[in-house]
Amino acid sequence: MDPVEAMREVADWAVRMWREHRTAEWAELAVEWQGKVAPYIRPRLAAIEANINVNVSIFERIERARGRIAIAA
Repeated sequence: MDPVEAMREVADWAVRMWREHRTAEWAELAVEWQGKVAPYIRPRLAAIEANINVNVSIFERIERARGRIAIAA
């Protein structure tokens, strides 16, 4: 069995036990295992740096767009 699948099964089992018993211990175990498996099934969003020049006039933006359209055509 794939290790990630095994972790996911344990996480799902812990959630089922929490739903059945509704105790703090099962809730903690479910959260712990969901947290352990999450990085393998849900990628994190990466921070990016954008360099945006907000001092460009609307006319310059239109001309740049026309240039990109002309290249694409």
